[in-house]
Amino acid sequence: MAKQKIKTVLDYFICKFPEKKLNEELKSFTEIKANSFKNSYIDNILLENVKIIEESAFENCKELKLAIWRDKNVQVNHLLTTENIKKYSFQINSSDEGDTQLPTIHIQHSAFKGCDKLETVILPNNPCIIEKDAFAQCRALRTVVLPSGDTELFDDPFIGCKNLTIVCAKNDYKLQAYARAHSIRIVEID
Repeated sequence: MAKQKIKTVLDYFICKFPEKKLNEELKSFTEIKANSFKNSYIDNILLENVKIIEESAFENCKELKLAIWRDKNVQVNHLLTTENIKKYSFQINSSDEGDTQLPTIHIQHSAFKGCDKLETVILPNNPCIIEKDAFAQCRALRTVVLPSGDTELFDDPFIGCKNLTIVCAKNDYKLQAYARAHSIRIVEID
């Protein structure tokens, strides 16, 4: 099957990117253990290869604004520059080369709970499991990008996120139903 390219420019829904480089690049880790960064003062994180974030790993990180996964399937343009901070553009490339299965991203109970300044979470094109209260009481959370089309939510992972927009694949019917049931704005991408 030919590579399918999807490109969307989102102006309103994505927060401003940091003016400096991300202060924590967790590239070499595949798992963040429970309570690892709880109550710390990091402000932006790149979780390039992380597949599991255990309970309360980033709970109450009061300065955390941006959590992003980056891989070959999602290219983030201008992430580490001061230019284009109002615009975020991304491409999702998918193909059926050898029917390779992407590993599941698993965000456990209360992983980001109480991160008062967290505005944006961008996940890669992997299947995702997001457990109860994973982003509970993240009052500034404005955008969560879940492009895979294969997302499992348990209970209410976004309780207390009043201004949330979920950006997801058009074929992610379970996520769309969740958003409608909880009065969350949804933006569908091809």
